Amino acid sequence: MLTHMDVRRSWPTIGLAVLLVLDLALVMWALWPSSPSASAPRAGVTATASTASTASATPTPSRSAAASVTPRPLSHLVVPVGTDAVWAADAGSCAKPGSVHVSDDRAKTWTTHPAGGSVTRLRPDSASTAFVVGGTTECQVQVWATVDGGSTWNGPRSAAAAWGRSPKDARLVHRPSGKPVTPCQGRSPVLDLVALDGSNSTALCGDGTLRRTTDAGATWSTSGRRAGGVALALSSADTGVVAWLDATCDGVVVGVLADGKLGSGLCVDGVTPAAGEVAVGVAPSGVWLAAGDAVLRADAPGAPFTRVSDWPTG
Repeated sequence: MLTHMDVRRSWPTIGLAVLLVLDLALVMWALWPSSPSASAPRAGVTATASTASTASATPTPSRSAAASVTPRPLSHLVVPVGTDAVWAADAGSCAKPGSVHVSDDRAKTWTTHPAGGSVTRLRPDSASTAFVVGGTTECQVQVWATVDGGSTWNGPRSAAAAWGRSPKDARLVHRPSGKPVTPCQGRSPVLDLVALDGSNSTALCGDGTLRRTTDAGATWSTSGRRAGGVALALSSADTGVVAWLDATCDGVVVGVLADGKLGSGLCVDGVTPAAGEVAVGVAPSGVWLAAGDAVLRADAPGAPFTRVSDWPTG
């Protein structure tokens, strides 16, 4: 039978055991996956509650597999220009150059050509002329230009005057006449980048935050946030469309940005988006959406989407 003295002598051992148990519990809690939580919208772009209407007549209330896709920088790009021309690109990598796809008949037919390097930004002016920003095999940021729809490329040449996502570091943005910058906060990657001119650009970050600069990237401010945001297209600083993944939509939600306000969006179902393979574009021809293996078009922001072609593969 333990005496009172035996119990007193055992207290240090008991205390050490308790501390070890508590320490183990804290380590397990730190490693346990955190549960998702809703994020409040910030000033500027206003993200409404996700009650996205569907492109079809029937809503899709079940949890979407797409909502669990981890956002990644765009590996597919779609950029319409004018009333009929559409360009698309597979970004590739520094080790494996990308490819560009060109249509002059609203994606009824496509012509595919290899790009000069990887593609992180695509800027067409017509069905024949365009430039791309990307990386060489050494991951140096360069510019290539074409005047024949991508059949031949002029370059590489200096990207000192161009905006573009870094082909090497997903957090970096190259800007005109300045050193690369990190527009997103923390270690969040830049998923998409829209440059309106030499001074004005907006980055969509991996946490859904929209970060805007008006001084060529010297400073950045938060203009809004859309949880699940994966792609962005702008016709002006406060006007365009945003695509995001949401548990209420079995596909992709596309919302209209007007005067800095983002609506609840339209659910485009029947598509299977993969990480990095959702892109949007706006032009007089309408709103364009690339999602997985599909290319879709809507006549205007907020209008329903119709699948017009498969993703071009050459």
